[in-house]
Amino acid sequence: MAKACANHPERPGTAECRQCRKPVCAACVVVTAQGSWCSAECGVVHRALQTKPKEDPLMRRAGWAGKLIAIFSLLLLVLLGVHAAAARGVKPAKAIDILGQLFEGLDMLKKKGTPR
Repeated sequence: MAKACANHPERPGTAECRQCRKPVCAACVVVTAQGSWCSAECGVVHRALQTKPKEDPLMRRAGWAGKLIAIFSLLLLVLLGVHAAAARGVKPAKAIDILGQLFEGLDMLKKKGTPR
């Protein structure tokens, strides 16, 4: 038994909307070259979804581990850039140079551990 039209419950549905899958009767169906729709709005929504930019396939394949590695690499590049700017004497960069502070701390530890 055919499903009833979404707009006219007394009529059988003769087509199904390609977007929302509602059954529609012959009086309600909007037929285009792209398919059958329950309304012009569903056809517009379908076209908009089809032209939506797809996710980058490289990032889709990378999974969570690949994304985590990409974020870590980006953070490392930023830290190296700040450290390079601080080494060249840029005062605002010296204030946030985490790598420089880390290297100074390691040098102090190394000097404490060596005999005089």
